[in-house]
Amino acid sequence: MANDPQPEQKPAKAPGSSSVLLNSTVLGAVVAAAIAGLANAYVAWINNTSLGEMETQKENEERYIEEKKAGWQRLLEISKLDPETAEKKLRLFVDLGIVTDPQVRVALERRVGSTLAHEDAVKNAHETVQLSSGWVGGGHNQDEMCNVVKGTLSSQDKYKNKTIVRLGSSEESQRDLLGHVTYRYLCTFDIS
Repeated sequence: MANDPQPEQKPAKAPGSSSVLLNSTVLGAVVAAAIAGLANAYVAWINNTSLGEMETQKENEERYIEEKKAGWQRLLEISKLDPETAEKKLRLFVDLGIVTDPQVRVALERRVGSTLAHEDAVKNAHETVQLSSGWVGGGHNQDEMCNVVKGTLSSQDKYKNKTIVRLGSSEESQRDLLGHVTYRYLCTFDIS
């Protein structure tokens, strides 16, 4: 038995050297996967937010177009009536807010003005003005910003003693490279 071959012994490794390397590799892979997952979640959130804003804007535009089409359809039906009845019905629709086109309102008011004496017509002349609020950050709305624009307008000398009525408003938005959205409000006024 003394001559029995001894099993070959492997050289001893430093304790834990391969497990440290394996652990650091696994840890690096887990961190990289977590970072990639967070980045994907952020991109998905940005895309979702953008998509939601685009859908809202599209719905607003479609609603605006449908309102315009309905208003023009009403005007077409009214135009088939005799002039006196048509004018009465049109005035009623404008007063009730069923026909909201600012040009129709101004035309009706000018028609009344044309029956007055020349001095009264000049005195009651109407001017339609569309002004912009300029680009502002979120958190505002059309009513708020149009009131600011109206205040600026009424402080001008040529409009001091005039009646300023808001006929309509709209808004535009834009997004910069960092995803920050700004808005511009367009306000239409009748000044008499």
